[in-house]
Amino acid sequence: MNIQNQTADQIINEALSAKISIGKIESVLQSFGLDWKVLKEQLTRPGGEKTPFYGLTRQDTGKVFATCKEEYSVFQNHELAELCYLIAGVTGSELVNAGLFNGGADVYFQLKLDSVKGIGKNNDTIETMVTGINAHDTTRSLSWGNSDTVISCANTFNRALGQIKHQNKARHTGSMRDKIESSIMRIEELRRLEEEVIGNYMRMAEVPAKRENLIEVVKAVTTVDMTLSADELRRNYTTYNLDRMSELLDAIGHEINQKGETLWGLFNGVTYYTQHIMPVSKSLDARVESKLIGKASLLDSKAYELLSV
Repeated sequence: MNIQNQTADQIINEALSAKISIGKIESVLQSFGLDWKVLKEQLTRPGGEKTPFYGLTRQDTGKVFATCKEEYSVFQNHELAELCYLIAGVTGSELVNAGLFNGGADVYFQLKLDSVKGIGKNNDTIETMVTGINAHDTTRSLSWGNSDTVISCANTFNRALGQIKHQNKARHTGSMRDKIESSIMRIEELRRLEEEVIGNYMRMAEVPAKRENLIEVVKAVTTVDMTLSADELRRNYTTYNLDRMSELLDAIGHEINQKGETLWGLFNGVTYYTQHIMPVSKSLDARVESKLIGKASLLDSKAYELLSV
């Protein structure tokens, strides 16, 4: 649906008037392991005296996320799922994925915006999405950012998640109307940014990658200066650093063979490395967290900034 010619109130009222079945919400929560609530319970001193603080606890596992003050309002998973369905209805997007990390301290939902075909030597298809993350440990409010997935290699590049903590965020103390308004504003902004990024991908696919591009990217991702001699590399870097450089170069070679010796191929070498190879902790959700808001996201962004044209 095109919402450009509608007023903000028309858009929000349309979203609020939509009817999402409880069964549909419960089904998506169960599918992604999010069918649980967060309890907000007042804390007491050993003698039973009430304190001004409340504990935030995952109901099914008893995991304690954080403490908060009375004015803090929990934004439950079922409310986030409902919000995403309402947003999808007025923005023409589709709810395609959801999950959690840190034992549920962070919960995310992803809405697919579009598919773009024909990028680079092997005509890559990119699925463009927006990702919404809600933190139950009070570290962030509901926040939205871009997520792109290159279908041929399942590489994902997430952008703007670091910025949205500071702008257009839906506060935990706000109403559903506030969250709809701020979310639609942010998603439409991200849609415009996405058009610019896709154009940049296409330009990157036409620009040959030079040796200096490779040197810059390897240093940005692994800290290793590959212009040094073999003896200098052994003296200046740990085995860990050199192993990471070797793995990154293998990933870059893998992607360039598919996508061509271009900036696009080089960039995908980085996202392939962070998506599939870079060491992370052994928890099941560690790589997802790293790609969304952690080290992998930072490294991908560094590479993108270096290679943008």
